[in-house]
Amino acid sequence: MHIAVVLVLIGLQVKHFAADYLLQPKWMLANKTNLAHPGGYLHALVHVAGSLIVLVLYGVAAVPMTLILVAEGLVHFAIDYSQTRWAERHAGASNTWTFWAAHGTDQFLHQLTYVAVVYMAALFQFG
Repeated sequence: MHIAVVLVLIGLQVKHFAADYLLQPKWMLANKTNLAHPGGYLHALVHVAGSLIVLVLYGVAAVPMTLILVAEGLVHFAIDYSQTRWAERHAGASNTWTFWAAHGTDQFLHQLTYVAVVYMAALFQFG
């Protein structure tokens, strides 16, 4: 069980890096606070799709996996929306402390989300 949990967490880390840094075009990044634009929603969906792959490989059953993925998508969208709204008003240029504090907070909250995903997946797998 322990190695499986570590592998799921590694899979989620790889997914997060790919979804946030490799698979997020400028139009998606620039529209996270525009609720009428699909950018933020599609970004969250990219994260959910990546987590789906990880959880399928882990063998999580369909119903619990669906609950985990819906929760992750909603939480991811909310974190990004909140951080981006705050950053637009306060963070300033990318060479400022406030920008990096906001970015770091965003990434920290996503990492806590993955701890919750791994915990829930392990509960469903191992009781």
